[in-house]
Amino acid sequence: MSLAARGRIMHLGFLALLEVWAQLDVWAPQITAPNHMVGDKPVLSAAALAAGLGLLGRSRWPLVTTAVVLGSFLIPMLLYGSSLGLGWFLLIGLALYSVGAHAALRPAITGVALYGVWSVMLVVRAPLPQSIEAVVLDFIYCAFLVPAWVIGIVVRNPRLRAVEWERRATRLERERLQAERAAVARERSSISRELHDIVAHSVSLIVLQAEAGDSRLDGDTRAAHQAFHAIEESARQAMGELRRLLSLIRESDSMSELLPQPRLASVPNLIEDVQQAGLQVTLEVNGEPVPLAPGLELNAYRIIQEALTNSLKHGHATSGRVCISYVPAALEVEIVDNGHNLGSEDGFTGQGLIGMRERVLLHGGQLEVAPQDPQGFRVWVRLPFQSSP
Repeated sequence: MSLAARGRIMHLGFLALLEVWAQLDVWAPQITAPNHMVGDKPVLSAAALAAGLGLLGRSRWPLVTTAVVLGSFLIPMLLYGSSLGLGWFLLIGLALYSVGAHAALRPAITGVALYGVWSVMLVVRAPLPQSIEAVVLDFIYCAFLVPAWVIGIVVRNPRLRAVEWERRATRLERERLQAERAAVARERSSISRELHDIVAHSVSLIVLQAEAGDSRLDGDTRAAHQAFHAIEESARQAMGELRRLLSLIRESDSMSELLPQPRLASVPNLIEDVQQAGLQVTLEVNGEPVPLAPGLELNAYRIIQEALTNSLKHGHATSGRVCISYVPAALEVEIVDNGHNLGSEDGFTGQGLIGMRERVLLHGGQLEVAPQDPQGFRVWVRLPFQSSP
């Protein structure tokens, strides 16, 4: 059983105990003496029962609950005169505590004001003439329940702060998710623009190679076969990139002018740029380089670029290493630095790392981003040469 369920059972048990006490005030006053009950017992019992049932909603509707409890006891008071019983007063005390603990300040003040009016009616409707001393004692008796309302006010402030903190945390989490979705959408739009250029380039090559092959059909058939073979390779690459392009949701924004697409051959130039900015990076290339699809090569370059940018800008690293490995059926890239850790262990805390994840998922690859011990950060990527769309 959960803690919340046990708490509800305890609250219901406490309320049931008070209700039994209030009913004993009516049906067995000799047990709960001293008390003074005036009127028909069924009416008094129904009033006590109505007050107890009204207290079931004390957490959700505290002011209404207080009004119901006071109104339930007001009816027999108006019919027969004032009745005094400890069980009845304890039910009223629980209502006052609830309106102090669960209501806002203005409704809480309204609740205690209603109790003040009810107390005056209790003294006025006394069945026997009373002296000044007796009237004062009655008001003092009623005043004993005011501390229950004060206690409710005292415990209400930490609860309200906790609720406010929870709402603020929920709002911040919602804003973070919205920012992440926006970053993913922007990154997908950027990737789709890059793939658009790659596909357009491949199709242009197909057209040129087809023209060259057609002109050589009557003469150099070997050159024509080579041209058509190049057409086949370009078409396969274009179809692969087109499948990936169609898998993205592209935003309807204007096309911007793009620089020539970088390749892995440009990584040394990239490293030279970051070295000039203060990050000393070494480059390792393992395995035999093989021709790569333009989109895969572009995204591998972008991942290296983003990782080095994070190392320099956010991790404040001074040295790093880039390792490019051509393994069977895949390209593996590893970037390691000696900077500070960049957030949580999963690494997906910034827009740049979100972009890495989107680029890797585009090729059906794997991504590991994790802090190093004792310091530093590691980004590892595996991009299959052939990935399903």
